[in-house]
This record gives sequence, C-alpha cells and structure tokens, in this order.
Amino acid sequence: MGLIDFKSFGVVMLLLLMWQSANLGFCAVPAETLEYEAEGKVIYSGFYNSEGYAQYNQSFSFKIYSKGEDWLIRMIPKSRSIQKYEHGKKGGEIYYFTKFHPDNGGRSTGEDKNMLAPAVRNAMINQLLGDTNTIEVSDSSKNSTVQGQNSATSLGGNEEGRGQSRAELISQFDKFFSSTNPIHRGKKLDSQSVKRPNDAVGAIYPTIVPRPEAHYSHVVWLAFISGAYLNADKERRLPRMWNEPARSVTFKPISKWDLKDSPPYILESVKFGNNGKVEYYRDGKVSIREFAPPYEAGYLDAEYSLIQSTNISGITLPLKFSLNRYAKKKPASSAEDLRLLTSVTGVVHRIDMKCSIEKFIPELSVTTLVADYRVVGSADPDNPRPLRYFLKKGAWKGEMEVRESDEYHNRELRSAASKKYREGLTGFRWVVVLMMGAISLVAYWYAKTNRFLVKDEEVNN
Repeated sequence: MGLIDFKSFGVVMLLLLMWQSANLGFCAVPAETLEYEAEGKVIYSGFYNSEGYAQYNQSFSFKIYSKGEDWLIRMIPKSRSIQKYEHGKKGGEIYYFTKFHPDNGGRSTGEDKNMLAPAVRNAMINQLLGDTNTIEVSDSSKNSTVQGQNSATSLGGNEEGRGQSRAELISQFDKFFSSTNPIHRGKKLDSQSVKRPNDAVGAIYPTIVPRPEAHYSHVVWLAFISGAYLNADKERRLPRMWNEPARSVTFKPISKWDLKDSPPYILESVKFGNNGKVEYYRDGKVSIREFAPPYEAGYLDAEYSLIQSTNISGITLPLKFSLNRYAKKKPASSAEDLRLLTSVTGVVHRIDMKCSIEKFIPELSVTTLVADYRVVGSADPDNPRPLRYFLKKGAWKGEMEVRESDEYHNRELRSAASKKYREGLTGFRWVVVLMMGAISLVAYWYAKTNRFLVKDEEVNN
C-alpha cells in the first residue's frame, strides 16, 4: 500500500472517529443557552355580531424575558387601577403577581372612588381562581444592532376556582375580603378610612404551563415558549388555552400543531377541538354536555396562527400572531359552520437577543395576598381551595416553609375539625334514619295488630 493510500486511509479513519465521537457525546461542546427579550402589544377583540364586527376591544403592552427554560411575561393594561400583571416560571412552578396602581390605591375614580375598582376586584377574583411590522432588533451581547429579516407567513385555514361559576367566585371573594377590609361591593366609605391590607395579589402553581388569563399573557406564552415545551417531550399536550371558566379543568382539547424545526421551535399553528362531549363545571358538579347535530362529533374550539416571524442569527422568533376562538352557529348546516367569538392578536415591536434580567420570579414589592396552589385543601381539580396568606415585601415562600407556617397548620386543624363534624353528623343522620325506621315498623305493627283485634271482636259479637 502506497503512501497516498496510507494518508487516505488515515483521513477516512479520522473522519469516522470524529463522527462516532459526536454521536457518542465525546468532545461535545455544550450549546449556548438561548436568551432574548421582546416587547409589543396584545389586542383583544370580542363579542362579534352576525356581521363579524368587534363589539369590544382591549389592549395590553407586553414584555417577555426568556433564558434557557425560565421566563417572565409582564402585561401592562390601560387601567387606572391595575399597574401590571407578571407571570414568571422558575423550575417547576409559575408565579403570578398583579400589582394595583399606587395613584388611587386600587379604588375606582369618579363617583364610585370609595369602592374597590372593578378591575382590581376582577383581578383578585381571577388570581384566586384567566401587515409587516416595524421592528427594532438588537443584540446587546455584541453591542450592535442586528437587522432582522421579516418573513410573512400566511397560515390560513387555518377564573379563583378554575371552573367555578363567577357568582360562586364573587361570593367567596366578598366573604373573604370583607373580613379583612371595610371595602366591599356596593358599600361607600370615607376615602380617609379605607385601608386595604394588600396592594397586590399573587398565586403560585406547581406547573410549567400558564392557565388562560383575562390579560392574555398565555397567548404570549403560546407564541414564544410553547414550541420548546412541546418539542422537549413528544408526549406533551396543550391544555385549554382560551378563557372559558365553565369548562372543567379536566377537559383536554384535541390539539394538532406544527413547530419550526430549529430552536426555540416556535409554534406555527395549532388547532384545538373537541369530540362533541365536553365536561362542564356547574353548581359544584362536573357534567358531560353532548352537542346536538351538526356538532355531535365535535368542532373547532380555537386556533392559533403565526402570521409573521423574523430570523436573527439563525434564531426564529414571532412578530405577529393570533388566537381565535369559535362558537357554534344557529342555524348550522355542518360542524365547520362556526362564528368567530373572540380574537387575540399580538404584534412585536422590539427584540433584543440579550436577556436583561436574572430573576424570573416576580418581585414582591408590596404587601401581597397570595393563593398557593402547591398546598391545596381539596383533591377536586375544579375546586382546589388554595392556601391563602399575606406576604410583605421580600421573597416568596418555598413549599416547605409554607407547610411549616401557622396559616397551613390552622387550615389543617380546621379541616380535621370539619371532617370530624361531618363524620359525626353523618353518624347522627344514620341514627335518626334508623330511629325513624324503627318507629315506622312499630306503628305498622301496631296498626296491623289493632286491625286484627277489631276483626276478632266483630266475629265474637
């Protein structure tokens, strides 16, 4: 074998070794953690009439921070009572934080300034319970501006309680809130005497998927984060991602989706449907509703679409996206005969390929009333009964710290006492039933015996 043959053989063997090493994980260089932040606007349009015109519009500014598997989404409403909403994921938990506006202390303006603002009240209930764009793209890590390429893709064709009725939630909220605060629905007080014990509400969930909220941060999550969530585990499915509190949390939509084929694998489209049999939560019970024809086999509940995207240094991120929710139509000739009920559209104005924050849990800057779903008081998913407690400025409590708290132990004592009372009441009820049964038997025996005695007397006479 000549010298050239030896060289060729050596090159081939080296290439083979490099290929095998790469496949076995040797000499592998760890991938750089993907990070970015983006900001834009979300516009909600709802209550479509028969002509398809929006009867109600609402907009929120948003900002999303993402680094590795952690993220934080901030929603800023046009509201005089709510300053901001923040949702952040750290590890296997999501932290929710809603801060009231400091200018009016969460009270309404105008004639009803001494009442709790409806937006604040709704936020507290919800927390305890959901064209080519001009875009500025920069890369802070390189101290330079990156020109992102916009690609327009037409995809066409495409509250507390988690299921409790709103009336139940309002009733629970009023009872709890009025016990600690003189403000409650319909009651007017001197503004100087109004002192709310908290300036924010929060919640902690042991999950990595946000629930649908009335400020639509879950739609931002769908656009930026859901693709990586689905790509990490092929067995994962998306839960209900639209606001419909009447549906049970155990309802699992039939979903089909498409993802981009490179990190962060953003969602291109997803269709949420049902099979014609849907679980609803009403009056404290879960019931199955079967739809009448032509919807007996199910229909399209909602549809997410990526409308525009941009590619920055090989990273594809969304620029414009939408989530449409549909409803049955009357009259209807087929299951495809639907009406557009609501539409949420997101538009991105700025992207930076460097994340400017290191902590993805919302900062507790004021006294906060927290609903902790890590330590629920019920196994019923539609009525989990979270532990509620106040936190002052500082850090959120870990689960072990919560389980060692007075609030937790007091709840457990009340729960045990309540269970003992219910068991005693059940035993008492059985005693009453047995006594009533015994009395009925005695009465029946007496009546029957007395009838025979009367008959005997008549015969003897």
